[in-house]
Amino acid sequence: MVVERDWPQKPEGLEWGAVPGIAVDGQDQVYVFNRNQPAIQVYRADGSWVRSWDVPNPSGAHHVRRDPWGNLWLTDYRDHVIHQYSPNGELLRTLGEAGEAGDGGGRFGGPTDKAFLPDGRFFVADGYGNRRVAAFDAQGRFLRQWGDAGDAPGQFALPHAIVIDSTRRIYVADRNNARIQIFDTSGTLLDV
Repeated sequence: MVVERDWPQKPEGLEWGAVPGIAVDGQDQVYVFNRNQPAIQVYRADGSWVRSWDVPNPSGAHHVRRDPWGNLWLTDYRDHVIHQYSPNGELLRTLGEAGEAGDGGGRFGGPTDKAFLPDGRFFVADGYGNRRVAAFDAQGRFLRQWGDAGDAPGQFALPHAIVIDSTRRIYVADRNNARIQIFDTSGTLLDV
């Protein structure tokens, strides 16, 4: 393994806080989501700086993911919201109510991560306050949820990360239960 100690070449005064998420786009640009302003910093693969932008509450930064159209989705676990941005930093939409935790349809309680199907449907690991996975259509409308607090199969202690494989199986990192749980897109448990 080679460590690139000079990667990236940050402009003068640009610093990182804790870095809870990184995403890479189709042009190999690296989007670094950190708990400092500017919260999004974009670099080329060679480490040269491209652009950056601020977000409302960088202290709540968690995972960053790209949707099938290249937009960035930022999770803010402290403000209980998920923001969708264009690759150039334009805020496209916000899901949830800033500063208002909740467990119903369009509300979150400490969301941690999200994962996308090719058609734009997505799933949110809503973990710090709620112990669930919430499913949404491509327009951001709530479809369903599954899971609750506990350590039995299908329950969560802290659903912390979520990914989907090529066969549409959903893998949820149930951090505080030290396990991975696998579901289909309707929320049926397939394996632990």
